[in-house]
Amino acid sequence: MVRILILIAVFSLPFTQALTLDTGFPLKIYEVTIVLSCILVLARGKISLAPGARKELRILIVFSILVLMLLFIRTMSPAAGMDASAYANRYGPIGDGITKFMYILLNVCGFVFFSYYAFKDEKRVLTVWLVGAVLAAIYAWYLFVASMLGDTPLSLPGTALSRKSFTYFAFPVIVSGTFREGNFMGLYLLLSLAIALYTHRIKTAIFLSLTILVTHSTSCVLGLIVFWGLVVWKRCFQDRSPHKVFYVFLCVILVGTAGVYLKTSAYVTDVFTKKLFYSAAQGGSEAASRLDRLDMALRGIGMFKDNVLIGVGLSRYGYHYDYYHRPGRFFLKESRYDKPIANNVYIELLSELGLCGFCAFMFFLFSIYRRTRRKGFEYLRYGFIAMLLVFMAYPTFSIMFLWAFLAVVVGIFAKSQALDRLQFQPQMQPS
Repeated sequence: MVRILILIAVFSLPFTQALTLDTGFPLKIYEVTIVLSCILVLARGKISLAPGARKELRILIVFSILVLMLLFIRTMSPAAGMDASAYANRYGPIGDGITKFMYILLNVCGFVFFSYYAFKDEKRVLTVWLVGAVLAAIYAWYLFVASMLGDTPLSLPGTALSRKSFTYFAFPVIVSGTFREGNFMGLYLLLSLAIALYTHRIKTAIFLSLTILVTHSTSCVLGLIVFWGLVVWKRCFQDRSPHKVFYVFLCVILVGTAGVYLKTSAYVTDVFTKKLFYSAAQGGSEAASRLDRLDMALRGIGMFKDNVLIGVGLSRYGYHYDYYHRPGRFFLKESRYDKPIANNVYIELLSELGLCGFCAFMFFLFSIYRRTRRKGFEYLRYGFIAMLLVFMAYPTFSIMFLWAFLAVVVGIFAKSQALDRLQFQPQMQPS
């Protein structure tokens, strides 16, 4: 029964906004199935772990205890500059902190389940993951094309009020897919692309790559470029392939085509040039968005500088946001948000959890990265590297599909090690 629930959870990972129930926040399918799985496991009285996953689990337990301690400290002694009444529609600093801590615990539980079943049934878990990714990508293309044609697309439950759109060639297009925004969708597809190549599904990988382009996520498109750049580099200069000359020629063609595309494409101008290089006057809202994100990052750095060791508190960035406002910075108008976020995972960790929480989570990621260095895991490693890049402009670290991807790496690493041991055992038996 738990196996079926976890497979449902894997399938539903892209449906973080679509197919959700509004309970004040979108209640997701995988949240329900993981909670039910926890109840069944507790009733059975036995928790199964993937071999070798104990190391990462110990790190996560330490991280969770540390986060809880910091949450308690900041509840008793709030950092200077906190405005508890800034966002009346939220749960308040304590409520938001507890809610996010519960999400972290759910992520840890998900990590345990996903890693174990990736070890026990790698093929089925990865197939179900890709089925969910392809269906989400198809729906994203449907929203994109229908909105470009001026039609009102059919909405999955939970998506109608949360769609993010972008004007592309004077056409308003929907770029959020099954997620709340394109950034979420883009990284999910990027990690799914890594899984598709790992399982040798080339056509699926190409389709997911093209879908990333319609998310209008600058960081994810950059991550896509880095990912495929690493793939081409591997094919051209690392593999002992008789077709190496062909791959080098293909690389030259791709670079030349990309250069022409970068020079002439309106898509690139909108997604990259205006966001990354233009001033607010030249690039309009896109450049202003870039400067606004930079301002958010600088405020987070200010929080970290004043609270180096323990940060301002879990999920409290928004409650200190106004305190770190610097009038006239980048000549931007002061923006108002439902609740501001750092929009950078590293700054989120530093500002809210200080060096203590940041180092603990980085140690966890480093442990996962070491798993990806195994032979045959190159595509998973490239996906991991691209993820670290996207984190530079990503809302948060507590999205379930991120933890699921890391868990899958641990699970299939454990399985590959177990297979190696089985192959080695007969050689050790006496004749």
